[in-house]
Amino acid sequence: MDFTLDFALAAIPRPHIEAKAEAPPVAAAAVPLPAASAQGGLPAASAGPATWEWLVSRYRWPVAEALSVLACESRGDPAAYRAGNYGLFQINSIHAWRVGGKVASLFEPETNVRVAYDVWRDNAGWGPWACKP
Repeated sequence: MDFTLDFALAAIPRPHIEAKAEAPPVAAAAVPLPAASAQGGLPAASAGPATWEWLVSRYRWPVAEALSVLACESRGDPAAYRAGNYGLFQINSIHAWRVGGKVASLFEPETNVRVAYDVWRDNAGWGPWACKP
């Protein structure tokens, strides 16, 4: 038995879709941003770990401990790299799945801190890090 479907696409009515106006931007919460470097608005690497407190404190974890680990791991340099470990918290490439395999995104401070928080939460503490608070 051979079935053949034959129809004209032009005969199918298409609904008229009007363009919707974009929603106005939502005002961001007032978060004090650190001084920007000349590189893309990120804080200068020389600014140190305290520069990242505004970002680290967005998560429900011991902020002082997290800043201590960050200071030990990278000295606050988002471009830090050592033996397959990336960024502020020196996230190991084994966690690339957490960023869709895009290891280079671990150099982005917001991404690095988010992944660090996820690793910290999933491991109930600082076990995966070489530096402990």
